[in-house]
Amino acid sequence: MTIYKGKAHNMGKLAIFLSRLNSEKQSHIGYCGTNSDEIQQTLREDFLEENDELSFMIAFNEKNEIIAAIGLDVDDDIAEVWGPFQISDEVKGNILWEELLKEYPQIHTFHFFINEVNSRQLAFAESIGAGYTGKHSILEITTDSVTPLSHEHSTPYSEESFEAFQKLHHETFPGTYYDAGTIVERLKRGHTLKLLKAGDHHL
Repeated sequence: MTIYKGKAHNMGKLAIFLSRLNSEKQSHIGYCGTNSDEIQQTLREDFLEENDELSFMIAFNEKNEIIAAIGLDVDDDIAEVWGPFQISDEVKGNILWEELLKEYPQIHTFHFFINEVNSRQLAFAESIGAGYTGKHSILEITTDSVTPLSHEHSTPYSEESFEAFQKLHHETFPGTYYDAGTIVERLKRGHTLKLLKAGDHHL
């Protein structure tokens, strides 16, 4: 078994590994999706560093197959933890975690989003002293269940709308994980924010 930091050329293999494990509730991490193409795109946008390294520690067996991985979606000194993902107890999550901490000593706060039936990683989080902060739901909607708007049209976000968007977000979703400023900052990564305005001045 070998452990090293992921490289750009590992993205495809890593995306498939994460997709397979995250499709199972017992190994599911809320931050990560289940579609390998979408995961690979996220790895490219949020985990690929300037030196073509990924902010992931990956364990390989003697056949060069991925058997465990853990990654960080870093934002200054805060990070969302993807994993640990592992297919057996051959690799302990703590080993990958310790290697990751060596690579990112500047990170002071780590957020986990572990499925309630993912007992292996819940035990891992407890073993490193992570504190329980609440239970969260993942909401999903499909285009088949959406009724199109016939008279209202959304517009792309612009900077002059920030104050109104911030006020709406704070009043509607107080205490949520991402505040208005974080959402707007993440638009630089290629995400989209649409606004529906009443008249010319208000959201």
